[in-house]
Parts: sequence; C-alpha cells; structure tokens
Amino acid sequence: MKPLNEKILALFQTGSETDAELALMLMKANDFDQKPLRELAVWCFSGYRYWNGTTLAAKLAELFKVKIRSYSGEILSELPESLGLLTHLKMLDVSRNEFEQFPTVLLQLTNLKVLLLDENQLSYLPPEISRLKRLKKLCLLNNGLTEIPASISKLRNLEYLELSENELKAIPTSIRRLQKLKELYLESNYLSSEEQYKIRKLLPNCKIFF
Repeated sequence: MKPLNEKILALFQTGSETDAELALMLMKANDFDQKPLRELAVWCFSGYRYWNGTTLAAKLAELFKVKIRSYSGEILSELPESLGLLTHLKMLDVSRNEFEQFPTVLLQLTNLKVLLLDENQLSYLPPEISRLKRLKKLCLLNNGLTEIPASISKLRNLEYLELSENELKAIPTSIRRLQKLKELYLESNYLSSEEQYKIRKLLPNCKIFF
C-alpha cells in the first residue's frame, strides 16, 4: 500500500473524529488509491460508533460516491440511519437477515435500481416503497408477506419482481400499471387458480411463475 494510504488508514483507525477529518483533508488534497479505502469508508456509514450519522459520514459518502453495498447474511435486525447518506447507491443487498419490519431508512435511497431483501421476516411492505421510483429489480423471496401495497404500481421502471415463498393470497390489480415488468415470481404462495388467471390477464406481456 502507498505510504499516503497507510497514513490515511492509520488516522481513520484511531477512532477520533478529529483525526478522521484530517484524513479526509489528505484525501482531497492528494492523489490516493481509492480501492483499499472504499470499504473503510463504507464501514463508517455502517454504524461505526464514532461516525454514525455524523457530517463526516456524509462527506465520505460524497467523496467515494459508493454505488454498491452488501449486508447479506450479517444477521441484522435493523439498519443504521447513516445508510441514508449513501444517496449514490444503485444496488443494495440486505438478504438473509432478521428484519421483521421494512427498514424505513431504505426509503431515502431514491437512486436504487436493485434492492435485495430475500430471506428476512417481513410481513408487509410500506406504501411508501413507491418512493423508490428507479427500482428495476426487487427481490423479496422467502419472507412472510401477506399482502402487497397497491402503491407498488408506481414503481414504473420495475422489470423483475421476486415474491416467491411468501403468504400471498392476492396481488393488487394496480400491478397492471407495471408495463416494463418482464418477470414476476410468485411460486409457493397461496394464490388460487382464479387469482392466478387474473394476474395473467393483468400482465399479458410478463413471464409469470406460479
């Protein structure tokens, strides 16, 4: 690692916000290799006790313009509020955790195109999910969803929707507005043959898997 990178890392790792501010100044004033420092910056946003939710985290978020983040399999029951600072995120994987409620901080990530929430314990989606208007892929495999909000129809860019292995008995008719939807997965739910027929009629140009 370059000497400058080593110095920046050492300043971050003291846990002092003053030292971290100095590290940030060094980053801005010099050429440095971003790659080994990128994960450290993301670590700051992920709830590190000194910086969680601070203006420093916001500055780092802007500096790195982090676009991809994974918390998959970390067995989390909630997400840090500082995650909302990552406004450049395009893809987020929070699968295989223990969320019983939809993490509201996700609603701040309006540039997301891919959101993976498979294998959690969600029983519902908030109507406000409609804020994530740039979503192209939404995965909710193996949760405990009993219904889908009608507002999902406002996700007009959605192309792929995974809802298999939930407890759904119906899908809102508003889903017909998802004209870009190419694939819809509804396997292992409680959809009657009549409901399946209705869904096919609503989405005639979509591949649907029951």
